[in-house]
Order: sequence, then C-alpha cells, then structure tokens
Amino acid sequence: MTISKRIEETSPLTAEETASALANCCGKLCKMCEPPDDYAYRRRSVDLSKLLVKAVENDLNPFEREAVTLYWFEGLTLTEIAQRTGRAPPNILKTLARAKERLHTLLKAVVQYQYDLENDELTPLAVQKALLVAAASQREAGSLGGRIKNERVARNIEISALAPALNISERRLRAAEEDKIRLYADEVLAIAYFFDLNVDYLLKGGAKNPAGEAESA
Repeated sequence: MTISKRIEETSPLTAEETASALANCCGKLCKMCEPPDDYAYRRRSVDLSKLLVKAVENDLNPFEREAVTLYWFEGLTLTEIAQRTGRAPPNILKTLARAKERLHTLLKAVVQYQYDLENDELTPLAVQKALLVAAASQREAGSLGGRIKNERVARNIEISALAPALNISERRLRAAEEDKIRLYADEVLAIAYFFDLNVDYLLKGGAKNPAGEAESA
C-alpha cells in the first residue's frame, strides 16, 4: 500500500475540502474524470510540502538544513554529501534523522488540522509524503524524463492518472520518465501544456515558463 493510500484510508475528506476541490478544478484531469476527492487528497500533500520547504529554510539549524537540502532536494548520496561537506556519513545520517524529527514537530499541528485528527499518529506518513513532493519541486533534473517525473511528483499526481490525461499509455510514460524511450514531439507538447511549461525547459532545462515560475495543476 502506498503512503497516499494509507493516508486516505486514515483520514476522510471534509465537506469543505470537497467543495474547495470542485471550485478549484484545474480542468485538465477532468477529461479522465479525476474525482474531487482525489484532487483534494493530492492537494493536501502539495500544500504541506510548501510549508515544509519554508520550515527547512527558516526553522532547521544550518547542519540540518544543509543535510536535507543536499540529500532530499539535490538527491546526493551520503557519500557524495560527505565528500562535499567533510562530515562522516554516520553523522550526516544522524543529522537527517534529527531534521525529520524537527519537521514532524514543526508540522504536527498542520497535519492534525489537515486530517482532522486529535493525535499526531499520521504525522510521520504525511511529512514523508510532503518530503517526496517537496524534493521533486526543488530538484533539478538533467534529462527530459527526469523533468517530467519531477513535475508530476511535485503535483502529487500518480502516473496512472497522468497517462490517460495526456493520451499516452502508462507504460510509455513510465519508460519516458526513466529515459528509456524518446517521446514524440506532440507528446512533449501535451506534457508542456498540461504543466504550463516551456517546451524548451522540458527539453533542455532553464526557465520553466516566461515568468520563471511553474503553475500547479
């Protein structure tokens, strides 16, 4: 069972969240009938991920911030972080653990509010999911497939939902994200339109759109 499914089964949506989802429909996944509940659930993690990034920037100590940034946001291994920082991998691992505990504490009240809980039993799962989403939004990929995957994960969209919305088979889209195949020009255009991105960004990196900011689907 995925983290998302475990969270959904633990905490049903409120009527307010469903109403908000209906009011804020992006209009792009609707052609494959994304239910309002699905939209609302994925927005929970996206919204929490934005708060998590701010917490990393403002509330972690320098060592914790550095470790989280290099490991989660830049995707470096413990060995690579050790080479860059001069710190031993076991110490880096301990710092990452402390940072996650700190983030749990900082975001606990938000998670309890989001999921209408009286305790923080769901906090580790919710923060872990938010970390994955935040990492995708912060990380710079070096390939077309990596950029597509980052944009998808940053919006907390499952590949099984995105593929039909793009009229691309799930198998083909997964292979494209892994850089195992080259997409056709019309497929790249469809992805750029869906995520409101410059085609040049998908192909070569750089500015995501004319304003340099990506829109969230």
